[in-house]
Parts: sequence; C-alpha cells; structure tokens
Amino acid sequence: MTGVQTCALPIYIKNEIHIFKVNIDSLENKLVTNPFIKDVSVKRIFPSTISVSLKEKRPLAFVISKKNYLLSYSKELLPMPEQIRVYDLPTITGIKNIESRLKKKESIAELDKIVDILYSLQKPDIDLYYEISEIYYRNNDMSILYLYDKAIPVYMNNTGLEETLFRFKQFLAYSKSSNFLKKIKYINLCYKNQVIIKE
Repeated sequence: MTGVQTCALPIYIKNEIHIFKVNIDSLENKLVTNPFIKDVSVKRIFPSTISVSLKEKRPLAFVISKKNYLLSYSKELLPMPEQIRVYDLPTITGIKNIESRLKKKESIAELDKIVDILYSLQKPDIDLYYEISEIYYRNNDMSILYLYDKAIPVYMNNTGLEETLFRFKQFLAYSKSSNFLKKIKYINLCYKNQVIIKE
C-alpha cells in the first residue's frame, strides 16, 4: 500500500441498461487513457454483470519542478491529480528543465539515478525509504537525502548505493537507539566505509 489514492474513474453506466448495449471496447479505451492506469480489462459476465479489472501505476515519489508530478515505479512522470491523499512518499527536487525536456520528448536521465536510489532505500526492507522526506538531486555524482527527523541532510554519491545505504541504515539504528540523532547537523556518506557526521 503506497498511501496514495490517485484517481477517480469517470465511468457512467445506467443501472437499467442491458449488458449487450454497453460498448466494452469503448469503455476499455476510455479507461486506458487515464494516465494512472497501467492495464485494464473489461468483460461481460452473464447474466447481468460488467467486470472491470484495473492495474494502477504505483507512485514512488513526488517530483517538484515548475509543475508537480508523481514518479511511478516504471520511471514515468505522471501529472499530479487534482485530488490526492498522501502519507509516505519522498519528494524529489533539483532536476532541472523538466517541462521543456518533456515537451521536446527528451529523456530525463536523472530519473534513472533517482529511481535507483529509491529502490536501494527499499532493500532489504522498506524502513529506510520511509525515513526520507526529500531527495535533492545535486548533480550526476551526488544527491542529498533529507531525513524526516529534523530534516538532517545526508550527503551521498549516486553510485555504490547498496553498500552505502546498508551502512547508513546501521548508523541510523544506532543513532536512534542512543538518542544521538538529535545532536547531528549533517551526515556525509561520500567516503568509502565511513559515516562522517557534524554535531
């Protein structure tokens, strides 16, 4: 469960209509145009049922630019829905010229690195992912994570993610158990096998 409810489906079928009068193909085509729908199947089930099966695109994070977007697990930028209830998605900032690149249909390579970071945050379990409020994409080599707790910045390279984040998770567990996190101003994970902090 992502904690995000993204779309209401604009489908209207009269209660008293016979199932043979429902255009299944038209209904399926209308549903598939919704940017949040990954896959759809519409079937008649006799004697009186229309079955609609949907797969939604799962949001992974918010992306903030001139406009706001949802980033899906398939690295697709989705428009921000008008009505949304949000609980636990990190926010992505720092990616430049998103709108002009989308307009020109250019790829946004930074999203690949961001998704790699987000996937790595979820391994081996999802706890670390939920500790992060924001990921600022600084450049190709470095990103800055911000913790929910006190918005502490965490500097890290965009490579060697699994080892770095494993080390970070161990450090975070120790810091929380000893209340050490309250004293920290920033955390630097850019050096191999080290966690550098400033109190």
